[in-house]
Amino acid sequence: MKQELKSLAALVAILLVILAQPGRSSPVVPLEVPTVDYCQLLTEPASYDKKVIRVKALYVAGFEVSAFEHPSCDKDRSSTWVEFDESENSCTDKKVRNAFDAIFHPPRKSKKGVYQIPGPSRAEVVVVGRFEGPKPGIRIGSEGRRILTGYGHMNAYKYRFVVQCMEQVKAAPWE
Repeated sequence: MKQELKSLAALVAILLVILAQPGRSSPVVPLEVPTVDYCQLLTEPASYDKKVIRVKALYVAGFEVSAFEHPSCDKDRSSTWVEFDESENSCTDKKVRNAFDAIFHPPRKSKKGVYQIPGPSRAEVVVVGRFEGPKPGIRIGSEGRRILTGYGHMNAYKYRFVVQCMEQVKAAPWE
């Protein structure tokens, strides 16, 4: 009996050490996630605010940009700032992660000892994550007018999407 308790205590200790490792998290993607057309998402943002959804969009990343866009959407609101939740890495399939890295983190090329920084890269992605609509405004001036604050670089984006899991990634070269 004493030996069994020691074995059980050792097993529990090992499990606790494994589960307490930094960066280890379980997938956060619910089994039933609604799929939303990206342009529809932008025409009805209040319907999806702070909800977990699946969306297919063009993802663009480069210097000071990490955004979804789509050429067929309304130009005034066609971009959404994109961030990645720390759980995304453990949720995303390794093949999908490798495809993403090949597009957005290729090896840098050197020409006469100077590294060339490529322009923005683009891919068609299917991702699951949390959509966030406009932030509440902040009071400014003596009249207390309200303005919207945005997301991303220089608060230039009205919406934000926090990726929790990538399901598909396919290169979409610039035309």
